[in-house]
Amino acid sequence: MGWRWMAVVAALLAGCTAWRHNMGVNEYQGRLLRARDGGPGAVLVTNECDFDATIRRYVEQHERPDYVYEIDLNSVQFMYVDADTLVTFKRHLREYTPSSYDTATEPIPEYLSSAFEPSDQVRLRRVRAGGRAPAAARARP
Repeated sequence: MGWRWMAVVAALLAGCTAWRHNMGVNEYQGRLLRARDGGPGAVLVTNECDFDATIRRYVEQHERPDYVYEIDLNSVQFMYVDADTLVTFKRHLREYTPSSYDTATEPIPEYLSSAFEPSDQVRLRRVRAGGRAPAAARARP
């Protein structure tokens, strides 16, 4: 009988993560959000990391993004100002387990960076004026 309760609890917890993820998509879809320093996108990044192991591993290796843009239920973009990089995650659900693949784009497109906070636009201009390290050199070990 004990293992059945454990299975029920595990199913409920998995369902809570999916529910929290879906609610975040509904609330934030189509909005570019600052994700650093307690910005409104910080919760969204946390939800994405909890929901998708690929995103969680990426954030562990590269740090939390400066900005996040939730395209839809299965697509999200992270922007890293100091690296001038846009990372797009496209998710597919296989056997009810979310996983995604990522694509990095350099530089961050103007249509997105123009919506950054003014201080981040200045940072990005400085990065672009001074050049940037290759993407592999920017990754955290």
